[in-house]
Amino acid sequence: MNKTRKIIMASLAGVLALAGVVGLASSSYAAEKVAGMGWGRHAQSRDANTVKPDNAKFEAQRANQEAKRTAAAAAIAANDYTAWVTAEGADSPMVKLITVDKFPKFVEAKNLMTQAQNIMKELGLEKGPGFGPGMMRGQGQLAAPVVN
Repeated sequence: MNKTRKIIMASLAGVLALAGVVGLASSSYAAEKVAGMGWGRHAQSRDANTVKPDNAKFEAQRANQEAKRTAAAAAIAANDYTAWVTAEGADSPMVKLITVDKFPKFVEAKNLMTQAQNIMKELGLEKGPGFGPGMMRGQGQLAAPVVN
């Protein structure tokens, strides 16, 4: 009986120790969440004033993409394959797909898409789910007509 009692007491002490560790970890986690630090490798060194997105880098990427789109659109409007390849980049998947022989058909398709968008706008049908690339995601539905 004495041996059984020692086993029970040791088990109880182990459970209490485990509960203490869990409680300590929970309170530590809660304190870090309140302080805005969270879990992570550098959790102790972070605060709201040191973690900032690199807006300059983001804006530079956005400007670069906009310049690329503008140059590609100008090349398509001029029917200039070489300028389009330069604008898209030689390693672009589009450039690998649209060869110099296919480029006139590509320009025609782009022009027809623009004409179709203009006609839809004249009809009062603006872009909505299902209009444009990825049409099946919107189940082919057009947005509600614009009422003036």
